Amino acid sequence: MLLVFIVGSVNPKLLGVAKKVKEYRPSDFEILYTYLSLFSEIILLPNTVSEVSNLLDHYAGDRRQNCMELLAILTSSRSEQYVASDIAAQQPEYMALGITDAALLCALGKDIYLLTSDLNLYLAALYRSHEAQHFDDLRD
Repeated sequence: MLLVFIVGSVNPKLLGVAKKVKEYRPSDFEILYTYLSLFSEIILLPNTVSEVSNLLDHYAGDRRQNCMELLAILTSSRSEQYVASDIAAQQPEYMALGITDAALLCALGKDIYLLTSDLNLYLAALYRSHEAQHFDDLRD
């Protein structure tokens, strides 16, 4: 969802067209933007920021530069929560979901709410009794 937010913020018309965001539309960015505005704080994990940065390598020129600049601005203006990789790798979901999603599950808590488009991550969060929202449900 962070990638959709970044790309949509730079140019919503890239959603549905650009690599890695072809399944999203400009209307999805509007839904995402409106939904995120309901929260007083957005917390990022270094894992997710790194993944988005790597996905932005699929873009070139000004498109990549603008997205990377916005990512840098977001990381400097948002809280970041660190979960050690060895802790994430000890989670039962690690083998199925990978290190980033396992770290996200570790970061969830009483006051932290997950928004994801990943069904398996969403179900794992619910299984752990965490507050979570699947993006597809916002589309409906």
